[in-house]
Amino acid sequence: MAKPKETISILDAGAIMEGTLSFRGRLIIRGTFKGRLSGETIIIGEGGEVYADAKAGNVAIGGHFEGKVRAMRELIVLPSGACQGKVICSDLVVEPGGILNAEVTRLSTQETEDLDAFLDDAEEASAPVDGEVPSEDKAPGSSPEGG
Repeated sequence: MAKPKETISILDAGAIMEGTLSFRGRLIIRGTFKGRLSGETIIIGEGGEVYADAKAGNVAIGGHFEGKVRAMRELIVLPSGACQGKVICSDLVVEPGGILNAEVTRLSTQETEDLDAFLDDAEEASAPVDGEVPSEDKAPGSSPEGG
């Protein structure tokens, strides 16, 4: 029986992306990303820069991260990595040389048990409904008539 292939996406050095990105598999960032990320595994390579609200099962930081990161399983700050902002994770590893300057909250076992539902919710939240493009300017509870 063939082993299922793992999806790997790369934002390479020199690339700059801004917006919302949901993905399956691994996302390797060697360039610059600004915005929102959600998926299974985020790897910020050496030289990579991320300024984001990020949600993933596992996160490894070998470059620079600034913002809020939620790692449902494990967050690792590698020797070349720096993490600033807010960290919410189940397990945290800061390797010698890694820099962590963040508010840290540990998730309970119950919160980490349902990773698949977490990832599905993140994908659904980022998908347009009935072909509409989500707008940040729309006030909650406002009617389509605009009144």
